[in-house]
Amino acid sequence: GLICSAVGSYVIGGTEVPVIAVSTNGGAWTYSSLPNTIDNGSFSAVSCSNSTNCVAVGRYDLNSHTYGMIATTTNGGTSWSYTLDSSKTPANFDDGNKGFQSVSCNGNICV
Repeated sequence: GLICSAVGSYVIGGTEVPVIAVSTNGGAWTYSSLPNTIDNGSFSAVSCSNSTNCVAVGRYDLNSHTYGMIATTTNGGTSWSYTLDSSKTPANFDDGNKGFQSVSCNGNICV
């Protein structure tokens, strides 16, 4: 079947909310639930190595700092796991509006 993923954000009440959308039939879209610990954020790219494994990247804001955000799925987008650990972010990575801008996956390797 036709499986598509899209990423981005929307603004509600002055807060930018990251969103991942998945369609498994080319028409109807479902949206992932996101961690409620994110102040603001956005996804900028998604890459899938096959019909079940995808990685989405972007940024999120927490306590006036910006960090890279990674989400992964192994079930075609039915559920997503989020890597939100600012302690693993390189030093000075949160200066300005930074985050991950792109991702490319081939097999089990993503860069």
